[in-house]
Amino acid sequence: MFPLLTLVRRLTRLVSLSDADSRSQPCPARSERTLVRRPSLVSIVLLLGVAVRIRLGVENHSYWYDEAYLLLNVYARSFADLVGAIDYNVAIPPAFLWVERALFLTLGPAEWAMRLEAFVAGLAALFLMVPLARRVVGGPAAWVPVALLAVSRCALAHGCEVRPYTVDLLAVEAVLLAASVLLAGETSGRARTFAGAALLAITAVGPWLSFPIPFALGGGILALFVKAWQGGSRGLWVLGAAVGLTAVLSGGTMWYFHARHLYYPGLQSHWGAGGQQGFPNWSNLWAVAAWPLDRAVNAGNYGTREMGIVLTLLAVAGAYRLGRRNLPVAAAILGSAALAVSAGYLGYYPLAGRTAVFLLPGLWLAAGAGVVELSERFPGRRAVRLVPFAVIAYDLVMAGVSLVTPSAYPPAREMFQYVRSNRTNGDLLWVSHVEVYQCYHGREEWVVGCLTPTAEVMNRSAGSRVWVIEQPSAGMSVAAPVVAALKTAGYAEVDRREGYGIVLVLYARLPVGRG
Repeated sequence: MFPLLTLVRRLTRLVSLSDADSRSQPCPARSERTLVRRPSLVSIVLLLGVAVRIRLGVENHSYWYDEAYLLLNVYARSFADLVGAIDYNVAIPPAFLWVERALFLTLGPAEWAMRLEAFVAGLAALFLMVPLARRVVGGPAAWVPVALLAVSRCALAHGCEVRPYTVDLLAVEAVLLAASVLLAGETSGRARTFAGAALLAITAVGPWLSFPIPFALGGGILALFVKAWQGGSRGLWVLGAAVGLTAVLSGGTMWYFHARHLYYPGLQSHWGAGGQQGFPNWSNLWAVAAWPLDRAVNAGNYGTREMGIVLTLLAVAGAYRLGRRNLPVAAAILGSAALAVSAGYLGYYPLAGRTAVFLLPGLWLAAGAGVVELSERFPGRRAVRLVPFAVIAYDLVMAGVSLVTPSAYPPAREMFQYVRSNRTNGDLLWVSHVEVYQCYHGREEWVVGCLTPTAEVMNRSAGSRVWVIEQPSAGMSVAAPVVAALKTAGYAEVDRREGYGIVLVLYARLPVGRG
């Protein structure tokens, strides 16, 4: 580590010398035309964001099936066996899986323990957005990106589930913050040294922890080169090359041993034009051309409920502002998005919903800069002042509701416990997502899932009672064939319990003469 710091110190000393005679990029105006004059808004939204995250975390809701697929691999496999293709077509970075495996071995399989990694990453991303927004957006309007992250529905949800998306948020923010420190003309040599060392460290470890971080690193490298081109800094050229080489070595190694094995046969059908729209529809040239804009709107809708169009328009205004005032930062944000879109066009990385979460920090920062741009172009317009509040209004209300009302999650854990407490010898349990049951109780002979043929279910029931637990989706019932077969065989419903998104029904044969 010390040789690394020495190397980076020498590079950043060259950067400081080249920047000494250059003017730093102007910050957003702090005049009477600024949108908001109360920096306490940052503290308010930060406090709200922390409170809601803790509230959702302590609810400790049941696992859902995507978590179950990941966890069954973590429970059963060694650290080495978590590298490469794993069961259930789970595509997760290896270092994320290693941390989960370590948590399982030290803290056990409890929900709070398995979600600790995502929870901590979510909190860290929220706090890291504060200095990042102050550097990129600046002025009183720096509260806007912080607020967008604080009450974001996806950031709140992913912070209390066993998935890597809050880690993606944190990783991208860390790259942007380190790059922004290196790009600022007024930064001290010591700060540059640690920012350069941090960027190299993130580059070495990041690809193993977050799949989309290479896109952010690419944007960061581009920003360093743009800054070096503007100021003729040899140190930035060398540092950018060092980061690029490290990214190639780390990312290439991770790709060879892990990522290239994760492309499963149904990837295109699930994430492509016929599914999540994560890849462009090559049968429609107009759709192919408009796909980047469509993905920006999709990411905005996912991050801030149905505000994708507004956020995209604000981000365009913000990118224009940053391009005029701080071109390297604009290059970092736009370069990352351009690389991600290119990967989508090539079919290597889908951009849809949760897989595009890493785009949100750049989108929110650009939108914050767009708010400042509009407030300066239209001073005194009350409607402009209300724009950021209107954007977060719904998510802000829902975040407040979450503080006093438990969030709605399928109570699978409670349903399983009810069945186990009331079962009799010979009972059979059919579960639509049997992997969720196995996370809690392991594999048991009397429990089957949707992959078990209906004929086998009927043979195994042998006239005994059958419990059916289903989590229906989009009006589709995967339990329908089993239920129909049970009713045809003379079974009737004798008990029913329902929770949010989950149904439990007990079927039994009625005595002769009863119908």
